[in-house]
Amino acid sequence: NRADHLYVRFRQTGGSPNRFRIDEIYVSPYSATRRFEDFNAWTDPSYAYWGDHVRYDWSIGDASIAPTSGAAGTRAALLDTPPDSAVVSPAFEGGVGEVLFWARADETNNPAYLQLQTSIDGGSNWVTRGAFTAVAGATYSTWLYLTNSAQARIVFDTNFTSGDVFIDNVEVHAPVLFRNQNFDSWPTRSSYTNESRQGWSIT
Repeated sequence: NRADHLYVRFRQTGGSPNRFRIDEIYVSPYSATRRFEDFNAWTDPSYAYWGDHVRYDWSIGDASIAPTSGAAGTRAALLDTPPDSAVVSPAFEGGVGEVLFWARADETNNPAYLQLQTSIDGGSNWVTRGAFTAVAGATYSTWLYLTNSAQARIVFDTNFTSGDVFIDNVEVHAPVLFRNQNFDSWPTRSSYTNESRQGWSIT
């Protein structure tokens, strides 16, 4: 999952000198970067400690992997309070479309105020695309249409005081324009409101 120019080689580095056969080598394109992360495969014991961790080019900062009764009752990223905790996606050469993630406050009486941000310059600058208040476990989504190479991250909103939060099932879709709309996936509202989803809006 590297966008820069690279070579790959295989070589024997130990053991008795011997021959070996290599066949059918396939180097997948950069666009094959994982667009979904549920953290269930992060089983290394070191991930249970607070810190910065990387796997599959997804990263968590000032966070750990902890058991949760989340979306699937498995492991999730546990973010510490602000300012530096984050879940960060790889850079997707094909761009960033709708982003979904599951979140739940570690303590229901201490909500987590989160922001979804994107970067098109390798993380030097981040643009806030959505704000969410996580209490009970729920899935949150933001429709985006970024066609440049981009990455997404979930961070705390530093304008509020937040508690710890579990993040799981992060999905970063490829950018797509919806040419039809049946509103079935939209959240129901009990009053007249403005709403924007999948590039469509109602006023």
